[in-house]
Amino acid sequence: MIRKGGIPGLLFDLVGILEFVGGVFLVFGLLTTLASGLLALEMMGTTLLHVIKMRKPPINSKFIGGYEVDVLFLAIYLAIFLLGPGAFSVDYFL
Repeated sequence: MIRKGGIPGLLFDLVGILEFVGGVFLVFGLLTTLASGLLALEMMGTTLLHVIKMRKPPINSKFIGGYEVDVLFLAIYLAIFLLGPGAFSVDYFL
């Protein structure tokens, strides 16, 4: 999807690393605000990519196919960013 939108290959690799490392950090609660903030920025970028370059509707005729999942993840990452880590996180003990 990213290459189809005209994004260079290096950014494609960086996004993959961000999603993997950021996901691991969120699972363990390490650097939670930084990881969720970067992932929220990525979801803003993918939503804009869907809307501007790919011209997809918010909800496709199939079950899922538009950019509604990106907006959902954006809302989740923003909530984590604003609420911060919980009591069962590494950040809580630091």
